[in-house]
Amino acid sequence: PPPAGAPLPQPLPGELVARLLARPDDWFAAERANLVLLIGLLPAPEALRLLDKLSVYLYLHGQYAEMRAAYETVLAAADDPAVTLLAEANLALLRHERGQYEEAAAAYRQCAKELEARGDHRTHAWVTAGLAHCLIGLGQAEEALETAAHARELFEVDGHPEPIRVRAAESAALLRLGRVAEARDVDRVALTAARETGDARQIAIALHGFAWSSLLTGEDRQAATAIAESVDHLRPAPARSELAKSLRTSGAIAAATGDRDSAMAAFGEARELARELDERPRELSCTRALAAGWIGEGRAAQAIPVLRQCLTEFREMGGRSATGLTWLVLGRAYEAVGDAEGAASAAAEAARYTDPRDASAAALRRALLALTERV
Repeated sequence: PPPAGAPLPQPLPGELVARLLARPDDWFAAERANLVLLIGLLPAPEALRLLDKLSVYLYLHGQYAEMRAAYETVLAAADDPAVTLLAEANLALLRHERGQYEEAAAAYRQCAKELEARGDHRTHAWVTAGLAHCLIGLGQAEEALETAAHARELFEVDGHPEPIRVRAAESAALLRLGRVAEARDVDRVALTAARETGDARQIAIALHGFAWSSLLTGEDRQAATAIAESVDHLRPAPARSELAKSLRTSGAIAAATGDRDSAMAAFGEARELARELDERPRELSCTRALAAGWIGEGRAAQAIPVLRQCLTEFREMGGRSATGLTWLVLGRAYEAVGDAEGAASAAAEAARYTDPRDASAAALRRALLALTERV
């Protein structure tokens, strides 16, 4: 989540602060309900400062409903435009996580416009990075790449290094445009920078990007090693959303490289995590992969209604790549049950949604088709 502003002077005794910071997750877990309640009792500026810290915990632990309710409470009570903007920016993030890409993109754009007018480079940079990721979900890779570059410039204005998520957006956009070698360079630089920080979460995120571009450059063994390390870093960490993402990518890499059992296990675990977090796009993509596996197991009839539901929701989200990939798998399911007309229609739809430049989608097609092969 975007920061609420410069930290206030610390009023608590140093010994108490040290004890709380030694195990912050335990303290937040014990006091979460009280802190959320307190947000509704404080004036909006003070509530936002509290939420600035609490939201990091809520976000990492996937407590999106509480986070949404807290920011809506602040928004309703706010009479300061700066407070209003921060609340709206965080609510845009939560729409994004739910797959409400069009709504999130519109909210990000409006926030960015107002933040630019206010000269708030720091929050403007954060919102712009979020917009870049959102545009990738909408299949607008060219604009996503430009937006990621703008986010980097905004972070540099105040002397802040761009966070790993800016490089991740840049790499993802480059892959969608078929510029694989450039994406690989971005991921390599990001991983080097992340390792220098020593921060396990940043390293894991960078490893995720590096693993995926390794697969796309034909370095399958390096891809498998990198994504396994990413998952290992994230398992003991509170970043459950990032773990779900790396597990899903682990499944895709395993499927693409012929390790079907590991792929199905990783997709299954990622789906359960995404479901707990209410991250519907990730849950749907994992469900689609599992349904592809059912086709290979001779359970195509079971896969068809599940894939149709995935298709309906991906269309509503506006994700062109996700929609096309789902049509592809659905076509294989129709083919497996002997529905030649349905298979031909689905194949035509899949082709309509296919961008020949999109290297990421090509790798996912490879993984999904491998899972549909009869075992």
